[in-house]
Amino acid sequence: MAEKEKPKIARIRIDLRHVEPCVRRCVDVPISASLDSLHWIIQTAMGWDNDHMHEFEIGGRRYEHHEPFFDVGDHDSEVISSRAIDLAGIIAQGVKKFVYLYDFGDNWTHEINIGRVRDGKSGEKFPLLIDASGRCPPEDCGGAWGYADLLEVLGDPAHKDHEEMLEWCGEFDPQEIDEQGIQANLWRVPIVPKSDSLG
Repeated sequence: MAEKEKPKIARIRIDLRHVEPCVRRCVDVPISASLDSLHWIIQTAMGWDNDHMHEFEIGGRRYEHHEPFFDVGDHDSEVISSRAIDLAGIIAQGVKKFVYLYDFGDNWTHEINIGRVRDGKSGEKFPLLIDASGRCPPEDCGGAWGYADLLEVLGDPAHKDHEEMLEWCGEFDPQEIDEQGIQANLWRVPIVPKSDSLG
C-alpha cells in the first residue's frame, strides 16, 4: 500500500499596510486551501470580525466571495469567485505577493507574501500560527489614518476626546496579542479546497 502523500504547506506572511506599530502575522497553510479559506484565515489571524466586504487582487485579477444563488449577471464580469482558485494555483502562476483588501470604507490593505513551501509533518494541525506582531485595530475606526488618530487620543488623557474614545473601544494596547486565542480560533477554520465548477 502506497504511503499517503504529505500535504504541501506554504508559509504566509500577512502585513497590514500603513499602520504603526507594525501588525503582522505568519501562518503555515496547506496549499490546497482556496482563497475563500484564506479569507477566513486572514480574518482570524489578524483579529477582524468579518463585518465588511473583501477582495483579493492577484496578478491583475480580482477575486471575491460569490454566493451560489447569485446570477452571474449580478457581478462585475472581471471579478472571479474566491472559491475558484487555491494557493497551489497561485504559486503555479509564479505569484509570491498579492493584496487582500478588507472593508471598502476603511480600506484595510494587507500585503500577503508566500514564503517557502514544505511537506507537512505527521500530527501537525493547520492553519498554524508561527509569529504575530501588533494588535489588530478596532473595526470601523476610520482606516489607517483614523487608527493613528485613535492611538494618539487614547495616549493623551488630557485630550478632549479621550474619555469618549475610551468609552467606545475600551482599554486598548496596540502591542497586546493573544497568540493562544488566535491559534485556538485558527484551528476552527476549515481548509476548503477550490471548486472547479466556479470561475
